[in-house]
Amino acid sequence: MEVESHAIIKTANEPHLIISAPISYKSPLGIDVEVKKHDKDENTFVVVMKHVVTDLDSASYETEQELLRLANLLSWHQNVIVTNHKVTGYQYSEVQGHTNALILAGTAHVSASLSLTKTIGPESLRSFTEVMSMTYAEKTEEILLMWRDALREESPFGRLLLMFQILEKLSGSRTGADRLIREL
Repeated sequence: MEVESHAIIKTANEPHLIISAPISYKSPLGIDVEVKKHDKDENTFVVVMKHVVTDLDSASYETEQELLRLANLLSWHQNVIVTNHKVTGYQYSEVQGHTNALILAGTAHVSASLSLTKTIGPESLRSFTEVMSMTYAEKTEEILLMWRDALREESPFGRLLLMFQILEKLSGSRTGADRLIREL
């Protein structure tokens, strides 16, 4: 069955991220993904994923996995704080000529304030598209998630602890993380 999944990714006000054109790539799971800016909320990106699956549960799982991967990589490679990501709905067809839609209800928070702006131009878009098409090791995915959590942490001490955990993960041990810090 062909499924078109819809999702959003919300970023913090600072730094503000602008993409000059939609980002399109094929994920390692074989999902065709397009990311574009939201029409009304400048801190929100709309994500549309098209994939072929055996059932809606598989589509839901794959969509969640790719959305998490996208949010983590966007946070890491573009250095933006991803505050929220969620699937908003699915469109699928079990019978030729008929389309079913499943909309997931939710509320969107719109914030208006002054912020720094970061623009992803055409060259950066090409580079980021290549990054999104790559397959990453599970350890790398965990580090990206920890990085995103560290960026969102409001407490400086909490942020420091999360960054230390990243160093521990990278070096393989607490003593390795201590060594890395001393080498700086």
